[in-house]
Amino acid sequence: MTTRPAAGIKNPRVLAIATVGQSLRFQAPDAWDLLARRGFDVTYAAAPDQWSPELALQGAFEPIRVGRDARLSSLVSGSRDVRRLAAQHWALIQVQSPIVAALARTSPRNCPLIYVAHGFHFHRDGGRIRNLLYGAVEWALAGRGDALAVVCREDFDAAITLGLHRRTLLWHLPGAGVDLDRFPATPRRPARPLHLLFVGELNENKAPLLVADLVHHLGALGHDVVATIVGDGPLREAVSARVNALPKQLRWVPHTSSPARLFQESTSSWLRAPGRVCRAP
Repeated sequence: MTTRPAAGIKNPRVLAIATVGQSLRFQAPDAWDLLARRGFDVTYAAAPDQWSPELALQGAFEPIRVGRDARLSSLVSGSRDVRRLAAQHWALIQVQSPIVAALARTSPRNCPLIYVAHGFHFHRDGGRIRNLLYGAVEWALAGRGDALAVVCREDFDAAITLGLHRRTLLWHLPGAGVDLDRFPATPRRPARPLHLLFVGELNENKAPLLVADLVHHLGALGHDVVATIVGDGPLREAVSARVNALPKQLRWVPHTSSPARLFQESTSSWLRAPGRVCRAP
C-alpha cells in the first residue's frame, strides 16, 4: 500500500473500522501515526467503549451500532452504519474485525479496502459446523476486498488452505504488541519471585483464569510466583474474585496505555535454564 496522498487531493481521508474502539487503539497504533505523518486524516469507527475518547483526540470518531456476535439485530444496525460510512469518499478503508469486515465488504464503496484479520472466527479448536460456516463466509467475501492481512501463522495457513490467496492479495504481518528484543530474557542474577504476565481480553477463549489457577497451584507447591493479568472483558468479575482471594500473588490491571513497563517487570524475572535461553512463547 502506498502512503503518498493522491495527486490533487488535500488531506485524503482513511476510514478504520473495528467492532470496538479498543481494537483500533492497540492493534495498529503505529499505522495510524504513519498515515497522519504522511498527510492523511484518519477516521475511526467502532462501537463506543472506554477508548473512544482517546481515539477522538487522535482523529475523528464515528460510533457504529455493532456487536461482537452475529445477532440479527446487531447485523442490521451495524450494516446500516457501515454502509453509510463506506459510501463517503475515502482514500482507503481498513477493517479489523470479522463481523465488520463482512459488513464493509458487502457495502458499496469507491476506494480500496484492506481487511486485517486479528483472528478468524474459524480455527482448529472450533466446532466443525461453525468452522464450515465462517470459513465459507470468508471464502465468499475474500474477492470483495482488495487485500487480506493476517497476523499469525495459523490464520495464514488457514487462508492458504481455503484458497483465499487466489481471491485476494494475502499478507502475513508480524503481530501487534511489544518487541521482546527490547527486554532482557537472561538477567545476570535470577530474580524472585517469578513474575507471570497475561495480556488480552478476559474471555473464555483466552482463559485468564488459567493463569490464576497456575499461580495458586505453584504457590501451594512452595514456589514464589506472582502474576499480573491485564485486560477487560466478560470474565472481569471472576478475575476480580480470584485477585481478591490471592492479593499477594495476583494483580489485575483492567486498562493500560503503557504495556511496555509491564513486559519489563515480567521479563526481569525470567530465569535462565541450563543449556538454553528462555524466550517468551
